[in-house]
Amino acid sequence: MNITNNTTTKIWIEHTVNYDPVEIISDTLPPATVYEPYTTNLEASGGTSPYLWDYDRNYSETNYTATFPMVTAQQLSPGAAM
Repeated sequence: MNITNNTTTKIWIEHTVNYDPVEIISDTLPPATVYEPYTTNLEASGGTSPYLWDYDRNYSETNYTATFPMVTAQQLSPGAAM
């Protein structure tokens, strides 16, 4: 591909990504405490490990000192490394 006269040159690649979907097997998460670090392990099947996770934060935020709201499997989604 030649680039001439300082014009804009565009190239692209069309590709279909085939992958084995990941399914989260863990049904629940242990409770978390507000303002405290939280970590837990998730069990999953399919895809290619190691898995990297992110979460959808679709819940209302409130200021309180009670236990963190319950997080369901629907609020978790596989994500990319940051």
